[in-house]
Amino acid sequence: MLAGMEDARYRQYELTLNPGDQLFVYTDGVTEATNAAQQLYGTDRLIAALNKQPASSPNETLAQVKADIDAFVGSAPQFDDITMLSFEMRSIPEPLKRLEVAPTLENQQLVTDFVEEQLGEHDVPFKVITQINIAIDEIFSNIVNYGGASRIAIGCGFKDNQVVLEFEDDGKPYDPTKTPEPDISLDAEERDIGGLGIFIVRKTMDGFNYMYKNGNNVLTLEKNF
Repeated sequence: MLAGMEDARYRQYELTLNPGDQLFVYTDGVTEATNAAQQLYGTDRLIAALNKQPASSPNETLAQVKADIDAFVGSAPQFDDITMLSFEMRSIPEPLKRLEVAPTLENQQLVTDFVEEQLGEHDVPFKVITQINIAIDEIFSNIVNYGGASRIAIGCGFKDNQVVLEFEDDGKPYDPTKTPEPDISLDAEERDIGGLGIFIVRKTMDGFNYMYKNGNNVLTLEKNF
């Protein structure tokens, strides 16, 4: 409870939200917004505004309602706060399934097979599987060849329609998100060696994030499908 009033009576209740459900809450300054004719915006107008585009995201919902209030009020002065909050219940991400292997190129196929098994169980399209396999090839081989790691752990999980891959190794700190992009306008003979593989991974993935945590490199890739 926020800004509770002394001597007011409050009751407690619970709501169960399922994935995809949205909750919209507001202060009385929304429904009591008043136009020049001293008419209140009211609950009916609010419900109508919310139902104009029911599939909107929370951010879009807030913008749409605010625009509807502004159109109704016009040039009349605002006398109360207009505060709104909207959020959406998303599905709870599955925990990542993990595989730990020694950092050898011979183990790369084990990693690819492990990830492909998870992708197949979730009916991930073939094109996305191909892009993910290319990413695995690039990231895993880089860790093996240049990272100096003694172990590599690969995690694979899903949230909504998105694949999440996590590469964790205990090699020397290296942030691939800071790798300079190659100048692809140049011919292959004119470009500096290196960087093209990481560039391709960054362009094909929808998320590419790095952190150094507890002495380990942790690179997370996200791919929508």
